[in-house]
Amino acid sequence: MPRLGYTKSELYVKDELERLFWIEIAKRKARLLFGDAYSRLVSLRSELEEYFASIAEDVEEPCTDGDAAVFNIVQFGWHVLDRVSDPSHVALIEKAAHKHFEVATDLYNQIPYHQGFYFYDFSLETDLEALHDWWSYITSGIGREDLGTTGHFSTVGEARPIAATEDLTFAGDNEPTIRVGDSVSTITSLQASVSFPRRLSRQRCWVHSTDEAKIVIDGHELRDQLVLHVDLFGPLPSMQKIEAMLVSKQRVAKALRDLALLEQGILPQEEQYTDSENIDTLTALLVEPPGKHKLMKGVTSVRPMIAGFRAWDLVEGGLADSKAAKQVRDELRGVGGAEVFSQPSVIRALKNVRSLVEQYEPSLLPWNT
Repeated sequence: MPRLGYTKSELYVKDELERLFWIEIAKRKARLLFGDAYSRLVSLRSELEEYFASIAEDVEEPCTDGDAAVFNIVQFGWHVLDRVSDPSHVALIEKAAHKHFEVATDLYNQIPYHQGFYFYDFSLETDLEALHDWWSYITSGIGREDLGTTGHFSTVGEARPIAATEDLTFAGDNEPTIRVGDSVSTITSLQASVSFPRRLSRQRCWVHSTDEAKIVIDGHELRDQLVLHVDLFGPLPSMQKIEAMLVSKQRVAKALRDLALLEQGILPQEEQYTDSENIDTLTALLVEPPGKHKLMKGVTSVRPMIAGFRAWDLVEGGLADSKAAKQVRDELRGVGGAEVFSQPSVIRALKNVRSLVEQYEPSLLPWNT
């Protein structure tokens, strides 16, 4: 895949923002045409989030993904309960799903614009100011210096020596392995404080590991296998997607096995092979080629999209275009409070977003075609 001069981190960030911009457009189209239903969807997600937070003290481990599981049940079916990571949470999720299933299903059927996305992702509201602050920082000189990044918008820095600020003793050592002042090779990163949506292709495909599920074929139980599961009569996924899912699932399986060995005090053996020789292959499989992006075309695409979304929201809330543009200009600032927008630039961004929202249909999603 052509890298076009992007760092590995930038490839992921660019792809994340492309997906985010698409879902923000889709959500606003839903608000435009199904405003009451979309408001109820957001309220339902908040209610579920509050419910699972309220019972956190009653369970051994908080059920942090309970609200997402309920939405997944509505979208994919009750078999989602079979894949809940913590078995002790199944009853809690099932109870909440039964309580809200009818309302959530009604909203799922009313709003067509979630097509191509997870219904849960579609219910989330994005903090645009937090997104803009993060973008401003990772693209600034001070941000790149603090993180030790290369490129224009990387979030993961290069390994560099940093002096340890406290003693660190490894298991089995009598004396500190690393002492205060010792030089330690360190990687610094900064992820966004917003959630990036996932693609949901019409070409459905799943990969199962025999470490996670009991898989029996003709009475014979498979072991140490990955099993590909596709709809017999549905659209077939691309070989790129299949390879990405197989490589990803294989890496997860090996990591979990290695962790189990380490917990027993056993050092895992080195791999005798690497999938497609190096991690760059997995990167190329998991993100869309950067040249194919239609919204996140480059470093100059991000601020106008964020400003346009924020201005659109303000106008929908009753402000005139000019007043909304002025408020956005004052709200969205760069590092150190630097002014990064003029009122006319926000007006242009608003017009662009308004056009994208009005024209949007799920068929326009690149992964829905």
